[in-house]
Amino acid sequence: MLVEKRRVLLVDDEEALLSLGHAMLTRLGCDVVPCATSPEALETFAAAPARFDLVVTDYTMPALTGAQLGVACQQLRPDLPVLLVTGWLEIPEAVHAPAPGRMAVLQKPFGLHELDGALRQLLGARQTAEGAVYAGVA
Repeated sequence: MLVEKRRVLLVDDEEALLSLGHAMLTRLGCDVVPCATSPEALETFAAAPARFDLVVTDYTMPALTGAQLGVACQQLRPDLPVLLVTGWLEIPEAVHAPAPGRMAVLQKPFGLHELDGALRQLLGARQTAEGAVYAGVA
């Protein structure tokens, strides 16, 4: 079976976490576009919204929080799934995603299998006409 490669916009202002996230998502079969700031990420996304299948962002970011970035991206493309990663036990602000069910939260710390599970849940087991599915860890 062919594997559908997902293009992910990854956003984190901590270089080490951006690098780790990039490595983990690549291991899961994703094509990753990393950004170190939320304004850079929004500009990158706005330039070509159809280019991305998913946004994975740290919640705690300067300028725009991950939730604000996710909502801004979903205003450009309401079907876009957004995964917020956070060390907070609760997200301090309400997340009002334009498309309910298209934004999820993953608590830090997490491993490869937890990330894989969160992506599978958020993306679903959607299949393309060719029968390709999201490539995760077996």
